[in-house]
Amino acid sequence: GKAQDVWALGVTAFVMAFGYLPFFGKSRWELTEQVLKKPLPFPVDADPVTVDLISMMLQRDILRRCSMQEVLRHAFFRGVR
Repeated sequence: GKAQDVWALGVTAFVMAFGYLPFFGKSRWELTEQVLKKPLPFPVDADPVTVDLISMMLQRDILRRCSMQEVLRHAFFRGVR
């Protein structure tokens, strides 16, 4: 559904912004454990607006994850820094 699309876009945005995957596992089980439990590995010098957007997109709770409309209204896309 749409929430999964936002998640996938969030992973893509993370890779584009930081150059590495937010989660990585040698097996499907290990990857699932990382997705469910590991904090997002943002660089310490990451732009706070970018971190906020990607954090909203990679919200584990599907009911709290942002919608595409919220993504497009985010400060990141309005150039607010």
